[in-house]
Amino acid sequence: MNEVFSNFFSQTAHGAVFIAIGLIVFTLAKIVKDLIEPESIDDHLTSKDNFAVAVSMVGYYFGIIIIFIAIISSPGRGFFTDIWMVVYFSIIGILLLNISHFINDKLIFPKFEMLKEIYDNRNIAAGVAVFGNYIASSLFLAVALTGEPGKENLIGFKSLNLHSDVAIILEGTILSLVFFVIGQIAQVTFVIYYSKIISYNYQLEIRNNKNIAVGISFAGAIIAIGIIVTRTLRQDFVSFAETG
Repeated sequence: MNEVFSNFFSQTAHGAVFIAIGLIVFTLAKIVKDLIEPESIDDHLTSKDNFAVAVSMVGYYFGIIIIFIAIISSPGRGFFTDIWMVVYFSIIGILLLNISHFINDKLIFPKFEMLKEIYDNRNIAAGVAVFGNYIASSLFLAVALTGEPGKENLIGFKSLNLHSDVAIILEGTILSLVFFVIGQIAQVTFVIYYSKIISYNYQLEIRNNKNIAVGISFAGAIIAIGIIVTRTLRQDFVSFAETG
């Protein structure tokens, strides 16, 4: 009985620690977003009641949580090791999600400035499209940041006689970046294909007509490809030439 209570309190304490880390990660994600956005997010959400900003931020926050949950769900290697690995890869996830947003803004919406549409023009259709981008990116990032390294070969790091945790961090970082690039290329390629099979110009519909229906359709399509990419990458790493 004592062992049961001991295990219960131990698991509860561990859970409380990761909840606290989750709150810290969420706060850090907001701070990073506040720093890189052209205008005050809080001001647009309160005094300006900008629904486009609100929708895009919902996608961002959901994306951060998707990534964090995936990271803490990875196989454990010990309580204290798990803590700093969760913190490290969560920070990497925040950075990559914002980088993905920047890349998508330039490559998926090259005909207009997405931030201007959201902040200055209060374009809800643009906000919905960004929402979809964040969710899609977070899905493949969640896999990229939780890929299990090969047990037999740590991409050459094993031969350096590094501590196993350090080797795992190094390989995990490299795999994360590789899978991030793969996922990002897949996203952009799909959008190019998507633009060819629809009878309208999604960029002009979102920018000129502020067409919310087109924004929702685009968001759904890019989330769908995000799920496909996630399933493709969600396999044990074998080599850089083969992910399954």
